Amino acid sequence: MDGDGAQQSDHDAADLAALRKAMDGLRYGSRREGAPASGFRPRFADLESWVHEFFVLTFGRCAEQGRWCAQWWDHPEAVLRLDALWRSWEVASLDPIHGVADWIRNYLDPNLVQLCSDGGPFARCAEERHRPTPVLPVCPPPDGFGAPPRHWWEVLGERDR
Repeated sequence: MDGDGAQQSDHDAADLAALRKAMDGLRYGSRREGAPASGFRPRFADLESWVHEFFVLTFGRCAEQGRWCAQWWDHPEAVLRLDALWRSWEVASLDPIHGVADWIRNYLDPNLVQLCSDGGPFARCAEERHRPTPVLPVCPPPDGFGAPPRHWWEVLGERDR
């Protein structure tokens, strides 16, 4: 590798490290004024910008071939998946060679299937009708319930007693 290639590689690695540090500090829904101390500035300021300015313009097949809801922000699973896609896209877009291709294969494709499937978070919605995702029912755990066992053999050991 020549000197220029090594410098570019070092620069890309530094940019990637700065991006990871910056993304660790992001909180969902926060709009930030200016760049973090690392100097990295995401291409999109927040999840809403990424969804409205990139995702819906690029992946319209979701609405044609599956399910989509214009009120995507009212579906917690969709928000979680889209947020993960946005953050991983910001990191992937720094790698000019494999980044976006890897992102499509490893992040977009599996999440797009889940988002837009007939059983996905938008399953109850139609183009003219929005229905928020139902919340799973829960009951409080019994007294003395602690953290779940870390290993399956701990569960088996409890059953043998």
